[in-house]
Amino acid sequence: MPLDNDRVRGDVDGDTDFDANDAFMMHLVNLSGSENQFEQSKGSSPLSATQIRLNVQALGTAADVDGDGDFDANDSFLVQLVKLAGSDNQINQSKGANALTAAQIRDRVTALDGGSGSSASPLPPITRKSLWILPPDSRTVSSLEMNLPQSDFAPDEVLSDDTFREWIELI
Repeated sequence: MPLDNDRVRGDVDGDTDFDANDAFMMHLVNLSGSENQFEQSKGSSPLSATQIRLNVQALGTAADVDGDGDFDANDSFLVQLVKLAGSDNQINQSKGANALTAAQIRDRVTALDGGSGSSASPLPPITRKSLWILPPDSRTVSSLEMNLPQSDFAPDEVLSDDTFREWIELI
């Protein structure tokens, strides 16, 4: 059963969103994953390994996010990086010899999501005075107010994604 027309194009596992698990399923297809690997990795997907494979194959060149004319493991790896909030630097180091920028690759991944980005609600912004945490067995976000030294964080304004990534890599 190929991809339904009413689903987001990148939602190859059929669980109603386009996320990192879809990127991993794409990667398994591109790396000739076994039936057992699909069954162990598909999570809450209602689809069989064969259905997921057909959905990935139906993406064709729409999933050519690096712009080199084919949909291969490098593309699915780049989708994975974008879905896992990889930095522009990580994308640029992983894109191969193509001329696309990290922003162009992100745009191509977003196009697989119908241009809407992730279907999940974004987490609240991180500021100097608050730290948002996601408890391990919860789907809700809670806030932990902290009085952190001024020198460790930017002023009260919201940190940009790249600033946060650079900061977190130092930890």
